[in-house]
Amino acid sequence: MKTALPPLLRFGLVGLVGLCVDLTTTAAVLLALDTVPEVAKFVGFCLAVAVTFVLNRRFTFATSPNVQNRSAIALYCFGQAVGAVINIVVFSAILSFFHVPLTLVEICLSATAAAGIAWCFNYVYAARVVFPQ
Repeated sequence: MKTALPPLLRFGLVGLVGLCVDLTTTAAVLLALDTVPEVAKFVGFCLAVAVTFVLNRRFTFATSPNVQNRSAIALYCFGQAVGAVINIVVFSAILSFFHVPLTLVEICLSATAAAGIAWCFNYVYAARVVFPQ
């Protein structure tokens, strides 16, 4: 797919979709299963990874030459695993500053901040390792 938007902006748009998937899933799991926020966040993050791989492959980095889907998926999952560690550590660190019991707003704000920090790592990794131009 050809577009006039630069890759960083496309990655950001895909990231916003991933964030919406992440937050919606995190909130739904938290409310439906009455689990700890970290478990709900992990589920939301995993679903967001799957969605963003497809969107990044087809929209953000569609012009990357010689990218094999199998190797790209493996590299993307590895990078996202590192991003997940960054995401969950930052999420948990931010949550530690709030009082208990946590509100859904505090959990979602923490998830958003954690996702933003992990997003920076993920863009550099995806652009240079998974989908090099």
